[in-house]
Amino acid sequence: MLYYKAVCEGDFGTTPPFTIFITTNKSTDALVWNQGIQAWQYDPARVVRFTSDHENWDRFKVVDRATAEEFSRRLAVDGSSTSELPSEDWIEWFFSWKGDPPDREDISWDDDLYVREAKEAERQRLTEGDN
Repeated sequence: MLYYKAVCEGDFGTTPPFTIFITTNKSTDALVWNQGIQAWQYDPARVVRFTSDHENWDRFKVVDRATAEEFSRRLAVDGSSTSELPSEDWIEWFFSWKGDPPDREDISWDDDLYVREAKEAERQRLTEGDN
């Protein structure tokens, strides 16, 4: 199960959005929206440090996926789509590689079920677009 922790600059709900954490109950994996570089990062240590500090407890709230999607849209600069939540399948896949999936040149890349499914979906989309 995935958990979405929406984080504000100060007290939750009364200050602007700051970041969002995605964690799981299966491991210590965590995905973080990095405001500085406007990108998702695998950073379990950052989430543990932040959520275990009692001074931050009023800054975040566990929310459902729909609320997390809306919250994440407010994080991107200039309304871009870069902060959109990745799909739950992608997050689980990314966690399975501990945030470091193989490079596309790596022979194991095509052995990964998520990669094969994504490639097949892309082929089907292109085929349907040709008709």
